[in-house]
Amino acid sequence: MNNRPVETGDVQIISLDLVKLDKSATFPFMAQVAALSFWEHINSAVIYGEVKVTDGLNVLKDFPIVGAEYIDLQFQTPGVSQVYKVKLYVYSVTDIRINAQNNNQTYTLKCCSQEFIKDSSMIVSKGYTTTIDAMIGDLLTNYLATTKSYISIPTKGIQHIIIPSLTPLQAIKMLKSRAASVTRLSSSYKFFENRDGFQFVTLEDLIANGLTSQIKTYHKYVALRSEYQNPLGHWAIMDWLCNQQFNIVDGLKTGAYNGQLWTFDMDNKMTTKTTFDGSQYSQFISPDSNNPNNVLVIGQAGTPVPKATSGEVRSIPKITYQIYGQTVATNFGHITDSAPQGSQNKNESFIPDFLPKRLGFTAPFLTSSYDLYINGDTSLTTGDLINVTILDPDKLTDHKLGIEDTLTNGAYLVIGMRHNILVSIKGSKYTAIITVSKGTYK
Repeated sequence: MNNRPVETGDVQIISLDLVKLDKSATFPFMAQVAALSFWEHINSAVIYGEVKVTDGLNVLKDFPIVGAEYIDLQFQTPGVSQVYKVKLYVYSVTDIRINAQNNNQTYTLKCCSQEFIKDSSMIVSKGYTTTIDAMIGDLLTNYLATTKSYISIPTKGIQHIIIPSLTPLQAIKMLKSRAASVTRLSSSYKFFENRDGFQFVTLEDLIANGLTSQIKTYHKYVALRSEYQNPLGHWAIMDWLCNQQFNIVDGLKTGAYNGQLWTFDMDNKMTTKTTFDGSQYSQFISPDSNNPNNVLVIGQAGTPVPKATSGEVRSIPKITYQIYGQTVATNFGHITDSAPQGSQNKNESFIPDFLPKRLGFTAPFLTSSYDLYINGDTSLTTGDLINVTILDPDKLTDHKLGIEDTLTNGAYLVIGMRHNILVSIKGSKYTAIITVSKGTYK
C-alpha cells in the first residue's frame, strides 16, 4: 500500500479494467498501462482517447484484443468529490513494437465513445414533426441507444424534417444547424459530450451560466524570483499558449461580419435575400456602455446577462468591415415562421433570422482561444466557466508579486479539455490541457 503524502497533480485511479463487450471477461489493466489520454471538445459529438500499453503478459493475443473490448476507467482528484467515469471503446490497435530484450511489447489502443461505433453502422431515414431538441433526444435514445444523460436547451417551433439516409450523428449535426433558440438571438447551439453526458446547449447559455455552479480561479504568476510563484500549486497554470486572438480573414470568408442569405421558397418559386452587416452586430450582442462594469447584453436585446464571476466574458466589439455578396448558406423550404403551433403547415424555418447572428457571434468567439496547462481536476469539464489571473510581466518587481494583467484576466469558457494520466502503481499523475475562450479584451 502506498502511504506517501498527497502531492499536487496526484490522482486516484479507482478502476482501470479491460472488459469484453459481452462482459464475459474482465482484465485488471492498470499494471500494463503506461499512460492514457482522452479529450472532449465543444465541437466534438463524442469523446476520443488513446491508451499507451507496455504489455509483458501478451494480453494483445491471449485476452485477446480484437476490437470487441472497452476500457472501464474511473478516477478522482484527491479532495474532490466528483469522480470521472468514462468507458472508452477500442476500435484500433496501432504502433505495435516488440521488445525482445525486455520480453514485452508496446502498442496504442485507439478508443472512442460507444455511440461513435454504433453511429458507423447505422442509417436513419425518418420523418419528424416536433421540436429539434426532441428529435435529437429520439436519435440518442432509440438509434444510438445511449444510457448517458442528455441535457438540452429548448428549441423554438414545431418543424417537419425528414432525415435523408444519414447516420445518427450526421442527422444531429444537420438538426443542430437548423435549431433556433427560444431566448438567445444567435441560436449558437453546440452538441457535444463531456464528463456528464451529452449536451445540446447554446454558447450564450454557457457564457451566462456555465454547466456547473462552481467556478474556480486559476493563477499564472510570471515572477522574477521563484518565491513569487503561485503558492496555490493545484490551481497554478503551469504554462499557457495563446492559440489565436482573432482572425479577421476567416471571419470575412464565413460571413461572420457581413453577408447575404438567399432563401428559396419552393411553393411560390420565389427567392428572398437577407443582408447582414457589421452595423447590426450591436443589436443582439454588445458591451453595455451605460453599465460601469461593462456587463454584456447577450440574447434578447436589452437584457443584460449577470456576470458569472469577478471577471467578465465579453464579445468582440462591432466590426466595420464592409463586404457584400458573400453567400453564407442556402435554406430550401417554405418560410412559415408565423404559422401557429398545430396548424397544417408546420415546417417552420428560422434560419434567415438567426444564421447571420450565429456566424457573427460564434466565429469571433471560438477563434480567440488559449491553451492552459494545469494539474488535472475531475470537477472540471467542457462547458464550465473558470476565472484566470495572470500577472503583467511588464509590471513585476523584486518586492511584490506584481500587478494583474487586466488585458487577459477574467472569466473564460472551457471549450475543450484533454486529460493526460501517467499511470503508476506507486502513484499516478494527472494533468490537463484546457482550451478556453474569452471572446475579446478590454
